[in-house]
Amino acid sequence: DSITKKKWLRILDENEFSGEIMQEYETLGQAVKAGQVKYDYPVDGGPLHLSIQSKNGTSRQFQCPMQFDSEHKSDGTSELSLLTWNIAGVNNNPFEYYVTLDDPNYKALMLSVEQFFDTHATTQSVNEVLSKVDTQFFDKLLQLLRDKQVMTSAREKRCQALLDGDVRPAYLNHSVAAFLSNKHIGQHRLTSWPDRLLNTIDDKKGGFLYRPTPINYSARFKNGADWFKQWIDWMRRTGIDILVKDKNNKYADAYKKAGLGDADDFLFMNVVLLCIFDAILVYVLFAINRANNIDWQSIKLECEAVLNKHKIENTVRILDECYGDCDILFLQEVRNSFIDAGSKLKLNYQVIFPKDKSKNNQTSIICLKKSRFGTAANIEEVSKEVYDRYKGSVKIGKGDLFVLKVSQPNLILVAFHGDTGGLATAALMSAIDAAMKEKQWRHTHSLVVGLDANTYYDEIAGGQKGKLYSCKDFIQLLKQLSMAHCFDYDAVPQRHTTNCPRTYLQPQLNKAVKRSAICDKSVLFRSPKDYIVFYRDQFVLTATQTMIDNTGQKQYNGDVEYVFPSQRFPSDHAIVYTKLKLQSK
Repeated sequence: DSITKKKWLRILDENEFSGEIMQEYETLGQAVKAGQVKYDYPVDGGPLHLSIQSKNGTSRQFQCPMQFDSEHKSDGTSELSLLTWNIAGVNNNPFEYYVTLDDPNYKALMLSVEQFFDTHATTQSVNEVLSKVDTQFFDKLLQLLRDKQVMTSAREKRCQALLDGDVRPAYLNHSVAAFLSNKHIGQHRLTSWPDRLLNTIDDKKGGFLYRPTPINYSARFKNGADWFKQWIDWMRRTGIDILVKDKNNKYADAYKKAGLGDADDFLFMNVVLLCIFDAILVYVLFAINRANNIDWQSIKLECEAVLNKHKIENTVRILDECYGDCDILFLQEVRNSFIDAGSKLKLNYQVIFPKDKSKNNQTSIICLKKSRFGTAANIEEVSKEVYDRYKGSVKIGKGDLFVLKVSQPNLILVAFHGDTGGLATAALMSAIDAAMKEKQWRHTHSLVVGLDANTYYDEIAGGQKGKLYSCKDFIQLLKQLSMAHCFDYDAVPQRHTTNCPRTYLQPQLNKAVKRSAICDKSVLFRSPKDYIVFYRDQFVLTATQTMIDNTGQKQYNGDVEYVFPSQRFPSDHAIVYTKLKLQSK
């Protein structure tokens, strides 16, 4: 019938089958209208035979090599249901961000920690806290450094000078609050760098090694003294060896450039200040435990269940139960083991990873629904074409970008996870546009991008020009590229897709947010970051309203006091779901 014939011609158009004839007719559709096409259409599917007459009277014979599979129709004019979701890698610190839990003790604990830092932490000195953890705190710590050759006999005087001339006067004699908010420590990554290396370590056997600290999933501690013994023993067995192996790092180089000391000095300061940092957190939490009868370690186990143990299971459950009708899933920050853990998802989807995965277990992937695309769809990774055209100053890591070329229908699909400030996003979108044009895909393939753009409301980004990318600038760029986004094409999104303020239990106290300040307007941690993007001449939005889901129940909770992840929603990014329809060419 005529409708099916049109489908065939559409498929031929999208696959550039018409070859030289395209030089005379922009599309096969124009050739058909001109009466220059004769075809032998196979009723049961199979090769389509074409006879196309050129304007000069020459006739050419063609046979379409493609098969039209009636079971998996890929109608170029049909609708696509799409989802993008930064499912967020497993956070190694269960207390780093506020979460929404059913247990009222969690909220009480976070409020108690905040109150401690506002009151007691401003009057108690670091020295006082360390002596309560262990009266021989520095004797034991320095002995560890000597045993592990960080404080050798040749460096004994230098290390002692750092301790007496830097650590004691600059940190130990000051308040706990002053230590945790010290700009020098933060600027030179003196605690955040060793914490990053030692917080949670993949043992390469499918398990993990944890530094004894409250801010990971390590075993329980009886009290401060028990924690300190575990910490010294673990650093002797494992921790210091890892730091020594990576002592020549970019932060050590910056430390040296600033005239503060060499890589050995940086290593010494890393161990000493990390130990002090962990000791303070342990002291604070056990003090709250005693004063308010709040078992912080049990609450940590609750957080572990939500943020770690059942995270992938809950992620797959939401995708399967709520979005099983989706044709294409764009997922960001996916653990590399997700392809095994997400076995239920693989029943209905091709779960496709890029060739080069993220070393940090934060890979962007694309899932294609089998009932829509079949299991043998013509799929090709073309990420390199975009990487090669990227001219941004902010590096895009391996696995952050994934580009697929798909046929039936002809699509270019892009999954992307931007840097924290969104500074790579503009150059990335321009690189996508350049690849589409230079590879001649612009007229043969339809583009869909699912991305975490890491954009911010203009009132926030405007005050940090060059550091944060605004939604307004992003949308203006899309217009320039003849693109649109799923939130009403050109409008600045009014609903946020992230709301994840930091607590006081993490190494960067200057970024901590008071519970009462979560509801403030114009805050850094709440913004619309996630989008589905397309060329405006290729698609139209068919969804009455693009859906944002931050509950895992196909619902949006816009209450700014509702932070996520939550008990039932495992990510700090909301799901964005929409429907697009290909426009006729």
